[in-house]
This record gives sequence, C-alpha cells and structure tokens, in this order.
Amino acid sequence: MRNIMRADLYRIFHSKGVYIAIAVFLAMTVLQVFFPDGQMGIMVATETYTTIQNEDGTWEVIAPEKPLMTGKTMPFKLAETTDNLIFFLLPFIVFIATADFSHGAVKNLISSGISRKKYFLAKLVLLSLTCIVIMLLYVLISIVLATILRGFGGDFSMDFIGSLAEVYLPQFYLLYAFVCVGFFLGFAFRSTAMLNTVYIAFALLPSLVFSVLAFNNPQLEVLFKYIIPLGIKTFAFEQKITGMPSADLTHSILLGGTYIFVCVIGGFLLFRKAEIK
Repeated sequence: MRNIMRADLYRIFHSKGVYIAIAVFLAMTVLQVFFPDGQMGIMVATETYTTIQNEDGTWEVIAPEKPLMTGKTMPFKLAETTDNLIFFLLPFIVFIATADFSHGAVKNLISSGISRKKYFLAKLVLLSLTCIVIMLLYVLISIVLATILRGFGGDFSMDFIGSLAEVYLPQFYLLYAFVCVGFFLGFAFRSTAMLNTVYIAFALLPSLVFSVLAFNNPQLEVLFKYIIPLGIKTFAFEQKITGMPSADLTHSILLGGTYIFVCVIGGFLLFRKAEIK
C-alpha cells in the first residue's frame, strides 16, 4: 500500500494541473481573508439598516457596523464557502482514482501480485488524507493570515477549538461524502473525462433542476435537503448561528453516511469485477 501511495504522491507533485488547483485554492482563501465582506455564497447574513430623519427633514440610511474579521472570527466567516472545496479537490480525485487507468499502470500492478482490495484501499486512504490536509489548510490559513492582518481578537482557548470543530467537522463529513462520489465515478468509468464531466454535473445540476421544480411547486423544496453541496453550506454554519433542528441534523448525517457507504462499497465491487485493460 505504501508503494502505491508513494507513487501517487510523486505523480501528484509532478503535475502542473495540481499546482494550478493549489494556486487557485490559496488565492481564493487569501482573497476571502483580505476582503471578507465580498466573498461569494448564498449564506450571507441579512443586514438590518436603520433609517433616521434629520432635523432638516431629509432621511438618512445608516448601515450596521460590520464586525472585524480577526483570526478568531475569520474561520467562521470562511465556513460559508467551504462547499468550494468540492471543486478544488477534483484534480486530486482524478490523479488518485483514474490516472493509473489512463496509463495502463493498474494492469501492471495487479499482474505483479498486488490484490485489487489492497490497491483500492491504498487509493481510498490517500484520498481521505488529502481531504483532511486540504480542510486543515483551509482553516489554518484563514486564522494565521487574519491574525497577521488584524490580530487574533481574543484568547486561543479550548472553547475556540471546540467551536471550530462544531462548524468544520460536520462540513468535512459532508465534503468527504461528496468526494467519495468522485472516487466511485473514477472506479466506475475508469476515465478522466467521464469523471470530470459527471462529477461537475452532479455538483451543479441538481440545484438548478430542483430550483425550477420548487419554483413551480414550493412543496418540492424538501428536495434541497438531498443536495450535499447545499448541505455543506448550511449544515454546520446554520447549526452554529441559529441552531438546526435535530431532525435535520439526523437527516444530514444519514445522507452523508449513505453516500460514503454506497460509493465506497459500490466502487470496490465494480472494480473487483472490471476487466482491466
């Protein structure tokens, strides 16, 4: 397993595509720290403006004072766009899940005596570690950079770490569930082009389709609960700010677990029976 993972890491860090993805990831994270009020996302808090009448009879609109995004508050603001990591992780999924099929390396490895189970498990472990590293960098970069720019804004305590865990562990759980979809697609199609096409379509199209359906029939808004990218955006963030009903929490946990179980087991069963060329 270690040799397979070592070969994948060598290939990953010698690929221009991965470095481009890392550069985009770093740029987006840094820009959001520098300009926290201009970041994209549907989970932007609604601001309440105050209207007052001056002595001369004119009206003046006063915008609410925005909180300073310090090292202690920035990671919670950044949680609004954690779903973007779905796309930043795609190049890593491609190199880990499908690159060997494109170069015929899988057949050679299996012929040399490596079992399909060990090969599949090595790929899954490496992808899992990659997801953990990317998520940690996502959080740590925001804390360090915001602290350099605006100070930390308080004490670095266990309460702060616990609050981060409450927000980012559930988000990581759903992010990993969606990454497992890409992992499944890689072993199901064994084609980089098909993986890219279906993965991106699965990330974007359900929201568009369900929006049209819900517009015509508001009762169908319940379908949005089955879209993982939206779950990543709302699950932990809403739980932290306003509190999420326990029924919705249970639904999200079951949804993510179902994705992970079906994709991992299904991907392995397809790979075990596949004819490797």
